Amino acid sequence: MDNGLDFETVKALAEQGGADAQYEYGWRLFCVDSLEENCQLALHWFRKAAEQGHPKGLWRVGASYEMVDDKQAVYWYRRSAEAGYSVAQWWLGVKYQRGEGVAKDYKQAFSWYKRAAEGGDAAASRELGAMFENGEGVEQDWKQSAYWYKIASTGYYDLWRDKCSNVS
Repeated sequence: MDNGLDFETVKALAEQGGADAQYEYGWRLFCVDSLEENCQLALHWFRKAAEQGHPKGLWRVGASYEMVDDKQAVYWYRRSAEAGYSVAQWWLGVKYQRGEGVAKDYKQAFSWYKRAAEGGDAAASRELGAMFENGEGVEQDWKQSAYWYKIASTGYYDLWRDKCSNVS
């Protein structure tokens, strides 16, 4: 989706049924302010995108359940994760590691973190480093721990470098 489009154009595209536009419109509503009405309207558009299998839309619907229903959050995160969205893969790993909405399972947590890390998610790389450091779900391995921490730090550096280079 072209983020250079104005608000009304994105709204029109969303109303025409495009999943990318529906997600983008929801995101723009979500970012306007935190009034309950806007939050509900944003969630409406995230759901519309999710109904079409939009990975970020699926993740956002899951996030809406985060504080109220862990099982529903896991359901939506899993759909998003299986669609390849690395942030959802990381969140699914978190859920398995904590035992929220699913049985605690370090091997599943590791598996989802690894998928997310391979997709470039720095937070997941950090979690893999910690799991290897602590021997959580895997055999303790200092070299693997250092490797994943280095990957994480590089990812965080790249993220902040990119954000800062866009600041005027």
